[in-house]
This record gives sequence, C-alpha cells and structure tokens, in this order.
Amino acid sequence: NSDLQTYSNEKLKNIYDKIKLELENQIMESDKITNYNCVYDYSLVQNNKKDNTEVLPNGEIIRGFPQYIPISSLDDSLGFESRFESGNLFKVYKKNNYTYDLYLKGDNFCNKQIGYFFFKIYNMKKGIRYQFNINNLLKNDTVYNRGTKILTYSEKSCKFSYEGIDLFTYPNQIQKQNYQYYSSLSFSLEFEYDNDGVYIMNVLPYTYSRLLSFLNYIELNHPVNINIKRMYVSKTNLGNDCPILSITSDLNETSKKYFILDARQHPGESLGSYAMEGLILELLSDKEEFKLLLKNFSFLICPMLNPDGVLLGNQRWSSLNIDINRCWNSPSESLHPTLYMFKKMIIDLKIQGFQIICFLDLHAHSRKFNCFFYCNPLKERNDQIM
Repeated sequence: NSDLQTYSNEKLKNIYDKIKLELENQIMESDKITNYNCVYDYSLVQNNKKDNTEVLPNGEIIRGFPQYIPISSLDDSLGFESRFESGNLFKVYKKNNYTYDLYLKGDNFCNKQIGYFFFKIYNMKKGIRYQFNINNLLKNDTVYNRGTKILTYSEKSCKFSYEGIDLFTYPNQIQKQNYQYYSSLSFSLEFEYDNDGVYIMNVLPYTYSRLLSFLNYIELNHPVNINIKRMYVSKTNLGNDCPILSITSDLNETSKKYFILDARQHPGESLGSYAMEGLILELLSDKEEFKLLLKNFSFLICPMLNPDGVLLGNQRWSSLNIDINRCWNSPSESLHPTLYMFKKMIIDLKIQGFQIICFLDLHAHSRKFNCFFYCNPLKERNDQIM
C-alpha cells in the first residue's frame, strides 16, 4: 500500500496520456471513422501568446479560447467548446454547414462510461435547422426514444428549455472492443438568436463550484437554533477538498441517533445533488416535520463523494477510473480516499455509541423516470422499505 499512497502529478499525467492514447487508437481515429473536417478537438493545444490559458483539473494546459473564430459575419460554421468545469465534448467533425458528428470524452478519456454530455455551441444562425449526431454512446435504449428532449441554456435569453426535433438513438457502425457497436443520438435544433451561446446537456449539471457556493450560503444564512459544521472528509486523488456537513438542532434531545446521507458517487448523476440540496434546505426550513426530525436526530452529510469525477465531466468513475460505489466493503485510503474516510467517520460514530438510524445514498438513473428506492436485504421484514 505504501507504493499506492503517492500518486504524484507526474504519475497521474502518465495515466491520462496512456488512456487518452488508447481511446484515440480505438474509437477516435478520424481516418477510420470519417473523412470530414475536425472542427473541435478537446486535446488540441493552441500556441497563440495573446490567448488566455486554462488549466484543467487534471493539470493539462489548454491555450486558445475559443478554438474556432468566425472569419466574417457570413461565416455560418458552428463553434464548439467544452473545456470548462464538468464539460466533456471530445471531438467534432463537420459533415456540411448544418450537420455535425460529435464524440464525447469518456471517463478520463477511456472508451467506457459514456452517456453524460455537457458542451457549448456558438455562432449559430436563427431559423436554421442544425443536425447533431453524438456517435459514441454506450446505450441504444435511452429516454430520447421515449419522448425526452435535449436540455439547453441560452446566454441571450438567460433561460433553460427542452428542445430538439427528430430525436432518436440507434446502434451505429463504430465497433467496440467486444464486437458490439456504439450508439448514436441524433437530434436537430433551431435557435432563436444569431450568434447565441447555447449549452447542450443531457441533464442539468451540478458542479463542484456550485456545491461550494451553496455551502457558503447556508453557513451564512441558516437559522440560529440549527448548528451547521462544515468539515472536510479528506483530499481527493487530484487534491480537491471533499466537504462534509454535520447538522444538529439546539432542541435535539436524542443526539445518539444519526441519519447518514451522501450523493454523487457517480458524477454524471447530477440530479442526486439537486435532491441533496433540496433536502438540506428543507432541514433548515421552519416546517414542523423537519423541526421534528432535527429535534430527534443528527445528520451527517457528504453531498459530493466524488468531486474529481464531477470536475472532469465523468459519467461514473473517479479520476483513477474506479467506480467507488463498488468499493464500500474494503475501501483503500490511497485509491478511494473520500470513501475510505467517510466510512471511517461512520464506524467511529458507532464505536462512540451513536446509533445509525438510516443511511441514504442519493443517485439518479439514465433510463428510469420519477422517484424510486433500492434497499439492501434486511433480516426483519419491518426494517425494509415497502
């Protein structure tokens, strides 16, 4: 374990370079996939000294924003960007002025766990129908085949909306390693404004920055009779803080009982963060049912257990290509530090005589609708969620 405990920046960079090359060799070789012109490349470093410099969470330096600059007001080629927090567009090929093939950046440039997407389009013309084909999705049975539309945000109108014409998902001819095929999501969009900046999303993102802003807000604005303590369970493998909240009430008469909650083990499941944020706000409200909860129970909450994955725009994995949700039995302090320390805090509570009444782990699902629960098999029928 001593060798595993020191993942230096250089080692992490070598890991990224290796899996990035592997991805490009497998599914992103333009000569094998298409002969069309590549108009956006996430990994391209531009060397214009007048341009801004951006340092990505993995340490990679990207120079030159935006990558595409219109040559005149008559230039109707779209520009693309995703080199921002939680963005994950990898490459774009222009088939013609109004049709584009897109490839997503899988988790840590790997060709697995591809489903989440978040990127920006600019330099569009209003009233023109543009077609987009996202060509390296892993699943061909998606909610887009059952009526769901693309979530967009317009910088000019400052509003979110669900858009899209002719949305459907289907297997394409790009072969995976297991001889199955990737799937394409095809859809068309018409834009309300010329040269707008429009963000395209499969789900409303919830970034690490938003979490930190939210925690700052509730620390300054919570009721005086509720105690909030922000701690940091550990540093992540990329050196980010993983915050944890302790919420108790001055009226708490049975402080030996705890509710434990966490979210965002899977970074692409951002709806889990919105559910967590809403739950915390309800706990801090003046509603009688939540006052009663805080009177009888204390809450220990880890609102984002995988910050690295969220920052990188991953679907499911951590920065080390690990699904930490599968590591609860024996977490490693070096490989899954946030999970290891969070579990240790829970065990320490039990050792100190506290009773864990409920453990709630918030997720979201790529194909299910509405709310649902999973429960571990329990010995007593009365203990199960019915």
